[in-house]
Amino acid sequence: MIKSKNAGIPAVFLDFAAYVAFVLVVIIFYFLFTAIGKGVKENKISELENSARNGIFLSNYLRTPFINNGQPPTMVDMLALYNNENDKEKKNEYYGKLLDKTKEILNSMEYCSEIKGISDKAVNGYAIFLLDAETYADKTKLLDNYGASAMKTDKKFRSKHFYDSSISEIYTTTIPSLVPGNVIYLGLFVSSVNTFGEDVKAVRYCE
Repeated sequence: MIKSKNAGIPAVFLDFAAYVAFVLVVIIFYFLFTAIGKGVKENKISELENSARNGIFLSNYLRTPFINNGQPPTMVDMLALYNNENDKEKKNEYYGKLLDKTKEILNSMEYCSEIKGISDKAVNGYAIFLLDAETYADKTKLLDNYGASAMKTDKKFRSKHFYDSSISEIYTTTIPSLVPGNVIYLGLFVSSVNTFGEDVKAVRYCE
């Protein structure tokens, strides 16, 4: 009998090749899921940091003294007074004072941050909104109820570089109302836009 000169590949080598292939697949999936997990973890940490920072910013804003001809001592008191005022002339007066003071405070909070993947930076602006109960309970209603810059202008107090159409973060709280048993719903909103075309010389970390 004539034997073929093309001998088959020994089974041991096939087993070894399969083992190597399996190990490579495991290593690839390990690094893949490690990278994904790291990204998720970093995003979560970033979210927590932003939440903590916004909470501090809002707390500092509310505790800021409002000193103006014997007016209430803090921004909390002034917001409550404004929200409860029914006289149109007085309400407009309070609004103007709140607008100026809030802009002064929020402008000092603005800062620039890196935009991932490009060399440009983003300027982060702030706003305080007086919210209704529906929007406070369901943040998905925000765009419908407050999204356009011309909507509820008497409920919004912005920094220089805040844009309603570019809201990136939301932090909400309540403060006491002048009406016993009631509260006022507040939102601190952060917008983020590319600094291109913006005058950001006075904003932190923009240069």
